[in-house]
Amino acid sequence: MLQQTQVTTVIPYFERFIQRFPNVEALAGASMDEVLGLWAGLGYYARARNLKRGAEQVVREHGGRIPEDIQQLQSLPGIGRSSAGAILSFACGQRHPILDGNAKRVLARCFAIAGWPGQAGVARRLWQLAEACTPQRGCREYNQAIMDLGALLCRRSRPRCAECPLVTLCQAARRGEQQRYPGRRVSRPLPLRRARFLILEREDGSILLVRRAPSGVWGGLWCLPEIPGEDDAGSGSDGSDSGGGSGEGEGESDNSQQWRRREASGDARDGGDGGGVGDGGDDGVGVGVGSTARQNPARCRLPTGDNGRGNDAGDGSDDGSSGSDGSGGATDNGSGDSSRGDGDDSGARQWVARQLGFTTRLADSPPSFYHCFSHYRLHICPLRLVITGQDTDRCREHPDHRWYNAGDERDLGLPAPIKTLLQDCVQQGKQRDARDRARAKRRAEQGGQRP
Repeated sequence: MLQQTQVTTVIPYFERFIQRFPNVEALAGASMDEVLGLWAGLGYYARARNLKRGAEQVVREHGGRIPEDIQQLQSLPGIGRSSAGAILSFACGQRHPILDGNAKRVLARCFAIAGWPGQAGVARRLWQLAEACTPQRGCREYNQAIMDLGALLCRRSRPRCAECPLVTLCQAARRGEQQRYPGRRVSRPLPLRRARFLILEREDGSILLVRRAPSGVWGGLWCLPEIPGEDDAGSGSDGSDSGGGSGEGEGESDNSQQWRRREASGDARDGGDGGGVGDGGDDGVGVGVGSTARQNPARCRLPTGDNGRGNDAGDGSDDGSSGSDGSGGATDNGSGDSSRGDGDDSGARQWVARQLGFTTRLADSPPSFYHCFSHYRLHICPLRLVITGQDTDRCREHPDHRWYNAGDERDLGLPAPIKTLLQDCVQQGKQRDARDRARAKRRAEQGGQRP
């Protein structure tokens, strides 16, 4: 959980997760829906999928015992060199170097290593320094110390050099160039992509959800159906671009307290730098992207199979601060669209009739809004359609379809913007019902009849 997300955000999620899954067997035996449901809100959902697959592999291949060999440990989904070294040094007392975002910053400043740590040559040099600095004894304490040093004192912004025990050795501090190290990745404007999500509502107010493909953005989560549009193969980068970002094409943190109706920013706020193993490290946050995320950044479709563990390149750039406090997870209304969302209402209704067999009528739609991922801004255009007089129970027979009712979000893995959009729809439905009752009462009173 500490990959890409700060400690203060992680703690309540961690406590709930451990309470439900106290051991690897419990996690391996759980459904992916339950795992994603407990993860919903943290973002970077490949981490949850990796945990589940890793637990299954540990039970299947290692008898339920976490392997204590670093090569075997790195064979598990989502565990790269830094996380494997941290696990074995903390849990087993073995000597292994780590290189999370905090350790990278400390080493880059202390030894004046220029360049962005996501570049192969810079990363190689930092790993050499990490290996050379890691002591033969007391490795557990050293690894914890260098992470804490980076998180608490050698911060990305406003480092507290006067309190740092390494200040006399630090080349960056000696030159007054702390902000130069480590180098930043060249920033680029976030490309804009557009997605049309359908709020398919029955007369009783329940809304159709479909499970997303197991890899890519919001992989495996429940979501509103998305209809294809002209921007589905849109431009811009996903997590595999140039070895940076989240490595998943997902790149968002779905902390609903963060995203709700604020202007999206491409830069992380200075809220500290995580402090957990794997923050900005190399630990396989980027699993299972392939061309799906690149061509269809938010396409909602039935799973076509998982492309496995994918790469283990991970991030290497974020210093652990982009998870809950950075560009990921920010949403704003912007100027919005009309209340009709996409505007091509007839085409959407024809698509629903062709793909799902439902006849629909147009209803008032919520305004469009933007959701900001690490590598692009997603313009979400909701379109509300009401299904008219048809048998919709056959959707229950499909394992990747279900009807959402108020309160179901407690048990479902939902992306934060979709969750809040559903809650808004439920609230608007209650308001519509109240207005209808009030109108009926007025009409009855005007006609001299009891309501």
